[in-house]
Amino acid sequence: MWPLRRFLPLLRTILLSLLAAGAGGVSFAQAQQQEQGSLPAKWNEAVQALAERIFAELGTSSRVFLEVNNISSLSAADSAAILHEFENDLRERRVRPASAASTDSRVRVTLSENLEGYVWVAEVHKVGADQTFLQAVPRPSPGTDKTPDGSLTLSKKLIWEQPERILDFKLISNSGAAFSTLAVLGSEQLSIYRGAEAGWKLWRAIPVPHKSPFPREGEGFFETEGSAADLPEARCTGDFEQPEKIECAPWKQKTIPSDPDLKIRGHEGAAGAILWDKCGTSSIVLASGTGDWTEPDTLQGFLFAHAQDDAAPSGNPIRFDGPVLSVYREGRESAARAVVRNLRTGNYEAYLVQAACSH
Repeated sequence: MWPLRRFLPLLRTILLSLLAAGAGGVSFAQAQQQEQGSLPAKWNEAVQALAERIFAELGTSSRVFLEVNNISSLSAADSAAILHEFENDLRERRVRPASAASTDSRVRVTLSENLEGYVWVAEVHKVGADQTFLQAVPRPSPGTDKTPDGSLTLSKKLIWEQPERILDFKLISNSGAAFSTLAVLGSEQLSIYRGAEAGWKLWRAIPVPHKSPFPREGEGFFETEGSAADLPEARCTGDFEQPEKIECAPWKQKTIPSDPDLKIRGHEGAAGAILWDKCGTSSIVLASGTGDWTEPDTLQGFLFAHAQDDAAPSGNPIRFDGPVLSVYREGRESAARAVVRNLRTGNYEAYLVQAACSH
């Protein structure tokens, strides 16, 4: 299987390594080295509630050093997964992680507990003001959230194809306009297309700077909310509804971390993504097959109800005429973006893959 690295905020690892339980702090950098899992629904709600208050205090486009200190009975794996969820949620609100040395804004989340349940305390430190927020968090009920309680049906829609390499793509609905926008990220340029009755029409092409030849296995992707596109040597930013304002320039300070590879038993090294929506109480993950660059490929849906559970295949896989090169979560939907290299035509293909849940 070809080696792939996943960036971003939208991917998590399914199977956690066996980590010793116990108190201790987990920094953002340390969490990069640990395999992350999905949290119980109530914990996700607590993360979102605290993240909203942190965001209100810091504001959009802030840079912050984020750390989690665990003084409760939660395991180190749970602590790392909670930090991962905080980082993802804040990034979606345009609050970017940074090193402690490069920003004056710090957020320290302490995981504590009492007789009733857990208590999470967020301390926000910035120049001229400090704030503290508390969030009560229930313990998971014994025996709950253990078994997937639904089944998946996957469908695919071809959005775009071209001979040149595609790294990622993004569909954007334009506010107050009668057309949509398709952004296609390649290794040499970012192409913006406007929707038309006869199909997509090229609107603007922005060159992507890089000093050396783009690596065969190099990656590029759109950030979760579609406000930027990131490549190994450059970053494209601007209003994707107004392509004339988009600029692709070399990184000034690269702060986006790489996540561990997605790991599903039997699909080690596969391309994959965890979707935003759930199927009942179960998280949904899509993962490619385990072939190489020369073989047709599949995307299979999996469900898992708890971070420590194995992900169980659900429904039938969908097939492609070539290897699946990348999979990224599509916003806050039950969908993902997949890029495929069609072995019959030689073209790169961009697919929107939808996951429908039934009980």
